[in-house]
Amino acid sequence: MILGSLALIVTLSLLVLSFFVAEVASWIYVTVVVGLDLLVFAADRTARTPPERLALSAFETEVFERHSVYIRLPGGASEVCAALQATRWLSLLWLPWLLWSQLWWPAGILAAHFAITAAISVRMNPVGPYLMAAQEGNSELGRQAAVIQDLLARMHGFEPDDDADHAA
Repeated sequence: MILGSLALIVTLSLLVLSFFVAEVASWIYVTVVVGLDLLVFAADRTARTPPERLALSAFETEVFERHSVYIRLPGGASEVCAALQATRWLSLLWLPWLLWSQLWWPAGILAAHFAITAAISVRMNPVGPYLMAAQEGNSELGRQAAVIQDLLARMHGFEPDDDADHAA
């Protein structure tokens, strides 16, 4: 979770800097957060077509297209998800300070970031939340988790619970 730790360090450093120059530090942080969001959005929208060698059913194709980043790069998607979650929850530290400083636009952008990244994080790292939902009785998400695990095994030759390095 190197990327998540880096996001934590950058966020807290800019927060401390914002006590001295609030507007500059807040716009730098918002730029970093929006850049990360755009990177994730671009990665999610590209390379959605599954490889032909897999010969997928219609349901498997739908699941592949929804979670293509995780299926193609499971380790990288988990790292980006950690960074998204770090910036998401640390935005809650920024919001009161930005509102107190009357920096309305950065506060609004971070509030939108907080709301949007919850759904994006599940798309980037779906197996855990889907398996938890399946345990609570949602059989559809359990079925999708099983398909994702099967696609990972077929594409990379591992299961997501393996302790091995997932950079296949």
